[in-house]
Amino acid sequence: MRKVFLFLIFFLFIYCTPRRTTLGQEDARLKLRESVYILNSINNIEGKGVIDFENRKFRLRSKFTFDIRADSLRLWIKHPLYGTEKQINLLKIRKLLNEIPKKIIINASYKSRTKKFVLQGFLEGKPVEILIEDGHLSNFSYQDTIITLANYSKLGDIIFPMHVYGKIKDIKFEIKFTEIRRFKDD
Repeated sequence: MRKVFLFLIFFLFIYCTPRRTTLGQEDARLKLRESVYILNSINNIEGKGVIDFENRKFRLRSKFTFDIRADSLRLWIKHPLYGTEKQINLLKIRKLLNEIPKKIIINASYKSRTKKFVLQGFLEGKPVEILIEDGHLSNFSYQDTIITLANYSKLGDIIFPMHVYGKIKDIKFEIKFTEIRRFKDD
């Protein structure tokens, strides 16, 4: 009976503990570079969606159209009450994504039991955590910014996140893309 009990403890210890496969620095950097490349290769796309903003002072839901080209990512957000439109160029996000694999100092990188790659480290002296799932950037946490990209959908030869949500400073946001299509660049 004692042997059975010891075997059960050994079995539980070996098979029920969370497994993590540690990655080397270069392997982790390569996975990160590949996932960022997938996001950066998204261009010649346009479409529509719904965006929600929320903080302590206001809550706003608005429809938007977007246009992604090789050199820019533009959102045209229309205010639901006043009808005013605002154009936002998100080129800084693309530049930041390109700089991450070069500038990140990786402290820990491992593959979790759920097949997600987790990278923890520092970017410009501040802690950063990145999750990569199925080769796609899934979650990015840096300073007071948390961004999650979900529901990747295949559109021809590219893969596009249909749902983006998170928090930047004290503003929560949720973006749902309702329509996306490719266009030919002239």
